[in-house]
This record gives sequence, structure tokens and C-alpha cells, in this order.
Amino acid sequence: MELKNNWIALIALALAMLVVGLDATVLNVALPTIAEDLRANTSQLQWVINTYVLALAGAMLPAGVLGDRFGRKLVLQIGLGIFLLGSLGCALTGTIETLIALRVFMGLGAAIIMPIVMALIPIMFNDEDRPKAVAAMAASVSLGVPLGPIIGGYLLKHYAWHSIFWINVPVVLLAMIAVTILITESRSPQAPRLDIPGALLSIVGIVALVYGFVEAPGHGWTAASTIGWIAAGAVLLIAFVIWQTRAPSPLVDLSLFHDRRFSGGTLSMALLQFVLYGLLFTLPLYLQGVRGNDAFGTGLRLIPMMAGILVAAAASKPLIKQIGSSLGTVTGMLVTAVDLLLLARLTPATDMVWIGLGLAGFGLGAGVAMTSAMDAVLGSLPDDAAGAGSAVMNTVRQLAGALGVAILGSILYSVYKGGLDPAVLRQLPAPAAQAVKDSIMGAATVGGKLGPAGAALERMAADSYTHAMAILLIISGAAGFAAALVAGLIIPGKTQAAPEESPKPAATVAQEHIQV
Repeated sequence: MELKNNWIALIALALAMLVVGLDATVLNVALPTIAEDLRANTSQLQWVINTYVLALAGAMLPAGVLGDRFGRKLVLQIGLGIFLLGSLGCALTGTIETLIALRVFMGLGAAIIMPIVMALIPIMFNDEDRPKAVAAMAASVSLGVPLGPIIGGYLLKHYAWHSIFWINVPVVLLAMIAVTILITESRSPQAPRLDIPGALLSIVGIVALVYGFVEAPGHGWTAASTIGWIAAGAVLLIAFVIWQTRAPSPLVDLSLFHDRRFSGGTLSMALLQFVLYGLLFTLPLYLQGVRGNDAFGTGLRLIPMMAGILVAAAASKPLIKQIGSSLGTVTGMLVTAVDLLLLARLTPATDMVWIGLGLAGFGLGAGVAMTSAMDAVLGSLPDDAAGAGSAVMNTVRQLAGALGVAILGSILYSVYKGGLDPAVLRQLPAPAAQAVKDSIMGAATVGGKLGPAGAALERMAADSYTHAMAILLIISGAAGFAAALVAGLIIPGKTQAAPEESPKPAATVAQEHIQV
């Protein structure tokens, strides 16, 4: 397979990743609409996000191994099919409980798509061309990010929220056709057997840990159930790591973390994902519940951030080549962290021009950091562990994202509820008071029905939510500085090939791995 055909095949991989990118931002913009239509509280909205992310994080490790063992093209086609069925189910549902359940299928499909796509890049491209391919892939994911809010916002303005899942259908079908035509089958002859005990320990541990954080505001942070779930999740994940050191065919090759490019890049991307998921969960609620924008208007106001990510991801290749993955990641995360601290100064009346500039700066920093860290990770992976290694990286990232939504969302809910005046709430009927406490969208709905008398209620809720969001953005900024520190201390100054083996030409790699 010649190099030019690898670039053509990259189009098919970009379409597959576009599917995942579209889904993430479409749903975040739709959360306020779903909350109002299905009467969902903040915890349920977190689970709409987290069931997807948990399935994504839990199934990614076995998906990467299965792709290496049984064929990456075949497994990728199966993943796209599962994602398609999940999208159809979500489009047809009418209850919040069913929506939460069906999001699992979408997460399973995405869990297969992401590691397989990323596993193909180091196989198809050598060290010289890999940064270009990584940048193109990051740009394709980022393209789905701005398209999601705009397309989703338009659909939500004119149709029911179910329409946001219908848009996945043509994109997935197009990706399936492209993968079938353009991607040649590849597999690793050294791929291990699936570690079933390890898979069970990781999945149950992740679910228990995140469940404890999501339910903490309702039950109390010091409640026995909260502590029990979090402790159980931590113990199971520790047991998973111990088992991986003894398993005959471990799900995770822990020796990958001995490479500073892999460990530093993975940890940096995890912290970035923690920040990004938390911001995408809270900001649409601010733009709609506090600022009064509809879904389409919210999507338009998120464009500066998404455009920043897209531009930075597409233009990062020369930067990485000149300064290396370490300094690229450090620079990007420092820009991101500073912007988060500036955004923490938002008020209910902040001019949208300043918000847009802050979001654009965040996007530029995040795009540079994401591309640089991803290049470091992919450059460290041996060809026969491409799928498993990519799955480990993406699993850690998605777990960090789930924890970002769970932890930051729980803090948001606790601070928001604590900032409401009990005297004002006592003047409302019990259902209305509960709606106000559940979410900022509930407060906006109740305030709108009270006419002039609801203005004070809306101001109180807006001030409380903005204060809670500011705390989250400060925490996120600290996580950004931590990511910069991790990258600077761990990732080597330049991404280099292993000393014992020079980089293989793309054509040679393709002949060895891209074959039926």
C-alpha cells in the first residue's frame, strides 16, 4: 500500500472520528432542552453524559485488543454499526431513563471507533508524516465540535430534541461505506487473548467510582453510600492494576508507561479531558439558563472555542516539529489554564465579546496541547501494540472526562443549591422550589412563569449558578497548570524514535501490517 493511498484512507478514518466529535457537542447544547422536556434534574443530566462516557472508557481496552487480534477494519465496522443502532434508539425514545440506558450503546460504539482509528495512524505513517496525520485527525474531531452546536442548535430550534440523534445516521452510514472501500484489513500476529477478569475489574471499578461522585450531592459527600461507592471503585481499580502485573495476557501492558512519551502524553491528555468535559457540561447551561439564549444561539456562541481548537490542531504540525511534543503540550496547557482563570471572572452580565475572546484563547491552547500530547503518545507505540496502546491512552482520557463531569458537575450542583436563598424557596410551591434547586434551567422556567415576580428569583439563581461555575473554572485552571507541569517534567524535549529501531518508511509498514 503506497503512501498516497494511506492519505486517501485517512479520509475514512476522519469520517469515523467525525461521528464521535459530532455527538459530544450536540448533546451538551441539548442538555437544557432535554432537562425541560423530560423534567430531568442535574444528576440525570450527568448520567446522560456519563453512561456514554463510562461505556466508552470501560469498553475501549478490550476493543483495542480485539482490533489487533481479529482485524481492525472488521472491528471498526462493528463499532460504527453499534453506534448507529444506539443513535437510532436515542432518536426514538421519550423518557430520560430510556435515554440514559440507550446512551450505553452509543458509548460502546465510540469505544470501538476511537482506539481502532488511532491504532491505524502509527501503522500507516512514519515518524515524519505522523504529526501531519495526527493533526488531520485532531482537526476532524474538532470539526465535529463546532458543527455539533450549530447543526444541533438549528434542529432544536425547529424540531424536537430527538433530531440531534438523527443527524448521526447519515454520517455513520457514510463512514461505514468509506471504511469498507478505502481501508484494507490489518491485524497484529502478536496480539494477546482478551483478559476477561481484567475487563470486568476495570469496567465495574470505573462505574462504581463515577457513580459515587455523581450521586454525592443528592446523598451527601460524607454519606456512607457515597464513601462506599467511591472506595469500592478505587479498590477495584487498584485490584485491576495488580491483576495486570500477574495476568498471563494482561489487558493493559503496564510497560508502556515506562516510556516517558507515553506516560507524560497520556496524563497530560487526561487532565485536558477533565477540564474540557467539565467546561462543556457547565457552559451551555450558563449560556441558556443565565444568559437566556436558545440552543442555536448557544451553539453559535461556542464557535470561538471550537474554531480555536480546529485552527490550532490543523496548524500544530510545524510547532511540534520545531519545539517538540513536551514544549508544545506545556505551552498549550498554560494558555488554556490562564484562559480558564480569566473566564472564572464571568458575571451574569459579562459582554459576550469578552467571553468569545476567552473561549477562543481556550480553544487555541487546548488544540495545541491535544495535538502535541497525542503525537508524543502515538510516537511511543510499537506497531504490534498500536491498538492496545491507543486504547489505554483513550481509556485514561475518557475516564478523566467522566470524572470531570461527575466531580465538577457535583460541585456545581452543591454550590449552586447552597447559594439559593431558603426564604425565597419557601414562598414557592414544593414542586416549583424543587425544580429551582434541581438546575438553573428549572429556575429559569419557574421564574418565567411567575412574570415580574419571577425576576428576583431568576437573578438569585443566575448569581448562584455563576458563582458555582466560577469555582469550577478555578479548579479547571489548576488542573491545566498541573497538566503543563506533568508535560514539562515527564515528556522528553523531542519525540524521537526508539534507539534500537529506526523509523520504518510508511510503505514498508503498510506491507507488513495493512494486509488481509
